[in-house]
Amino acid sequence: MKKTFTTKCKVLCLALSLSGFGSFTQAQLLMEEDFNFTTGTDVVGQNGWSKGSTETNNVTVVSPGLAYPGYPNVETTNAATFVPTTCRIQKNFEGGSLSGTYYYSFLINVSSALATGDFFIGFYSNAAFRGRTYLKSSGTGFQLGLVKTTTGTVTYTSGTPLSFGTTYLVVVKYEFQPGTTDDIVSLYVNPNLSQSALGTPDVGPLTDAGNDVTSNVLALQGRANTGNFVLDGIRVATSWAGIKGETIKTHSLELPKFLSSNMVLQRETPLKFFGWGTAGDTVKVEFKREGIVLKDSIEVGSDNCWKIQLPEQTACTEACELKISVLHQPQLSQTLTNILVGDVWFAGGQSNMEKKVSHLLDAEDFIREADNYQLIRSCRAAYNAINELQDRVNGSSTPWFVCNSAEVGEKVAAVAYVFARRVFEQTNIPIGIMQSYRGGTELETWMSQEKLTTDPGLRKVAGRKASQDPSSTANYQSIHFNGQINPLIGFPIKGFLWYQGESNIKRALEYRFMMKKLIEDYRTLWNMGDLPFYYVQMFNILAASEFEEGNWTDIREQQAFLLLDNVKNIGMAVGIDTNEDPTNKDDAVRMHPKNKTPIGERMARIALKNTYGFNDMLAEGPSISRYKVSNDTIYLYFKNYGTGLKIKDGEATLKGFAISGADKSFKIATATITNDSTVAVKSSLVPNPVAARYAWARNPICNLYNSENIPASTSRTDIWPSKVTYENFTSTFNADEDADLMAIKINGTPLGEFNPQQLEYTITVDGNFLDVTAIKNSPFSKLEITKNAAGDEVTLTVTAENLSQKVYKVKLHSSTGKKDIVADSFPINIFQEGKLMVLENKSENNYSVRIYNATGLCLIADSLNQNAQKGYALAAGAYIVYLNSASESKCVKFLLKS
Repeated sequence: MKKTFTTKCKVLCLALSLSGFGSFTQAQLLMEEDFNFTTGTDVVGQNGWSKGSTETNNVTVVSPGLAYPGYPNVETTNAATFVPTTCRIQKNFEGGSLSGTYYYSFLINVSSALATGDFFIGFYSNAAFRGRTYLKSSGTGFQLGLVKTTTGTVTYTSGTPLSFGTTYLVVVKYEFQPGTTDDIVSLYVNPNLSQSALGTPDVGPLTDAGNDVTSNVLALQGRANTGNFVLDGIRVATSWAGIKGETIKTHSLELPKFLSSNMVLQRETPLKFFGWGTAGDTVKVEFKREGIVLKDSIEVGSDNCWKIQLPEQTACTEACELKISVLHQPQLSQTLTNILVGDVWFAGGQSNMEKKVSHLLDAEDFIREADNYQLIRSCRAAYNAINELQDRVNGSSTPWFVCNSAEVGEKVAAVAYVFARRVFEQTNIPIGIMQSYRGGTELETWMSQEKLTTDPGLRKVAGRKASQDPSSTANYQSIHFNGQINPLIGFPIKGFLWYQGESNIKRALEYRFMMKKLIEDYRTLWNMGDLPFYYVQMFNILAASEFEEGNWTDIREQQAFLLLDNVKNIGMAVGIDTNEDPTNKDDAVRMHPKNKTPIGERMARIALKNTYGFNDMLAEGPSISRYKVSNDTIYLYFKNYGTGLKIKDGEATLKGFAISGADKSFKIATATITNDSTVAVKSSLVPNPVAARYAWARNPICNLYNSENIPASTSRTDIWPSKVTYENFTSTFNADEDADLMAIKINGTPLGEFNPQQLEYTITVDGNFLDVTAIKNSPFSKLEITKNAAGDEVTLTVTAENLSQKVYKVKLHSSTGKKDIVADSFPINIFQEGKLMVLENKSENNYSVRIYNATGLCLIADSLNQNAQKGYALAAGAYIVYLNSASESKCVKFLLKS
C-alpha cells in the first residue's frame, strides 16, 4: 500500500532546510567566483583566495566585470585582471576524494598576448598545474591551448584566431580513468548553453600519462609569456549541468544513526522507522522476523522526510532483518541485520551516568561475564553542544552494538548496564540502552527551548538565559537537548533512567520543580504516555558527618519531594551509601564513586516492580510516612520496610538521627528500632522535641536499612528554611507569580485528596499530636504557617515572588486517628496502606494480635508493642482481628481491598 507523507515529520525534521535533499538540487557545483569585491583591492585574502607564489604583481579587482549570455550568476560589476608575472592565486573547492569527471569554466577577455604563450589556469596538484589552459597570440588574435601535465604537448585551437577585446566562455573537462594515469582532458570555447551535452571539443580529448589531479585546488596565474587578460565567472562542478547552473533530480536515502544493525526495537508499540530522501521518491520498508514479513511503503514528503509505521511486535530473541529501499533505485537499498525486539531504556544525565562499566569496582566480573548477555545492546549519541535544534546526531555517535566482553567495558554506561543485566536476568527480554549524557551539565541544558519558553511555570527559569554565556559548551540552556535528545525523539522506548544533579547544587531548591518539568517535556515529545522515569538521588560526598546543613542535603530532599508531586510512574534509587572513597584527594574519585552496582540494581528493582509486574518485590528504601511526638520522644513510622527495619549488616547501633526543640538547634539523638516499621528518637539534650532529621549531611553517618538492604534516604519532619545562601540570577522575565502549594502534610502524611486550587480542608487527625506542614510548588515563593488560638485551624499563606498570595486553611477535627479506626475510645488504628493491613498502637500498652480469615483459620499470631505500628501482607478479603492487652480486648472485622 502506497501512501503520501507530506507533513513536517513532527519533531524529527522540524522544517529544517536539509542541504542537498530537495527533489531538485543544484547539480554538484563545487565552487563559483565572480570577484564581486571592491575595485582596486587585492583578490588574495578575500573569499578564500590565497597567494601561492612569490611574484610581486598582485591579482587585483577591476571594473566592469564580464558577461556572457545565459551563463549563470555573473555579476556585471567586477572581475580579476592579470598581467605577465602576476602572482599565482589559488582556492580550495568542495568535494571529497577526486574521481569521476570534473569541469572548470571561466569567462576571459584578452587585451594582448605573446607569441611564445603560457598557461594561466588549471587544477593545482603536486606543486604543479594539471589540466592547464594556455594563451598565445596568433596573427591579429589569440589561441587557447590545453595539456594535462607538464610532460604533455600543448594543443591549441585551430582555425580563425579568437579576437582581442571579446569575452569568451571556456570550459575544461577532466575525466579520471580508474586504474591508469592516462586521464582525459578536453577544452570547449563558447559551448552551447542550451544543449544538454557539451558536443565536440575545440581541443582534445587529450591523454597524457603523467601525474593526475590529487587535491581540490584551482589556481590562476599571469605567467611571463601569457599576456594581459581579465577573468570572471569561475565555476568548478562535477557535471555540465552544474556549470550551466541547472538543477537536476537526485535520489538519496539517509537513515538516522540509530537505525542500524544490532539494534533493539521497542516491543508492544508500533514499529516506527524514519529518515530522509528525495521528495517524490517512494521508500519501502520490509521487516522480517521468524518467517514473518511486514512491509509498507510511503512517498517522501516535500520536506525530504519519510516515516513508516509497522504493527507492534512481541519480544523476539531471534535475529530479525530490516530492509529499506527506494523504488527504482536499487543502489540505495540498505539491509540491517541482527535486530531484536525487546525494551529500550534511555540513559541520560551527567558524568555519573556517563562513567562506563570499566569504572565499576567489580568491572572485571561484569566485563568477563558480558558474553553471556548478548541480548543486551546499546548505542550512544555523542557530545553535541549546539544552540540550534538538530534532527541528526553528531557523526561520531555510536550506532547499535552487542554489549559483549569486547565492547561493554569502554562503551556502555555502568549504571545503565547493571540495570539492563538485572532486568534481563528476571525477564529474559532483550534490553536496549540508548545513551545520551555529558559530564558537568545542568538540568535545563537537557530541556527543550519550546518547554522553557512556553510553560508558564518556567518563565523565571527561562529568563535566566540573560545571565548565561551562549558560547558555553556545557551549561547554556537547551544546548545538549538540541543535539543529543531531539534527534532521538522518534525512537520508541520503554522508559528513562536519569542520573544528574551535581551541577545544580548551586540552585538546589529549584531542582524538584525543574525535574518535574523535564519529565513533562520528555513525555510530551515522545508521545507515548506516562513513560517510566527512574532517577538516582545524590550520593554521599566529602568528610563524614553526623549532621550538617548544606546544598547537598537540600537537593536530596528536592529529589525526594518529586515522589510527592503527583507525577505518575516515577521512582528514585537512593545512592547515599555508594561513595566508597568520598575523601580521596582526587576530585574525579570523590565526584565519581565506583560503587555503582547498587545504584543500577536499585533502579532495576524499581523497574521490575513498577514496570514489569513483580508486585511482591520490595523496590525502594525506607521513608518516613508519618510521625508523632510523645513526651521526649519522636516516633517515626516508615514505609517500604519489607519484613522489618534493620541496622546495616555488621553494625550494632542505629545512627544518623538528630532532633531539635523549637530553637531549631539539632542535637545528635539516640535511635531505636521499636518494631518492623518504627524508630523512636530521643536526646537528653532536647527534652521537648518538635522535629527530627535523618542522614542530614553531605556524607552522613547513618545505617538504617530495610530487609532487602536498601538504605533509608535523607529526610526530615520539619520544613524550616534552608540555611544555605543561594545565588540569585538575572532574569529577563517578571517576578514569578506561582503561589500554589504542592502538598499539605498532617503529621508527615500527605493529603491524598490535595488539590492546589482547593483552598480549604477539613481533616480528622490524631489529637495527641497535630502538626501541619506543606511543600510549596514554586522555588521562588515563600510559605508562612500559623495556628489559631484554639489550635484547630491552620492557615498556610503562600506569597509568590511577585507578592501575589494564596491562603490555604486546614480545619482539624480531633479523633483517635485514621478513618478506618476501630473505635473512638480504642487506642488501636487499623487501616490499609497499599496492599498491607496496618495496625497502629497509640497507647503505652502492649497488645497481642490474632488475625483470622473468613473461614476462621488463624493466619497471624503476633504482638504489637506500645507506640508501634506493623503491616501485614494479606490477600484482599474479609478478616477478623482480635486485640488483647492486660486491661482490655477488642474484636474487629476488617475488609482489605484489592
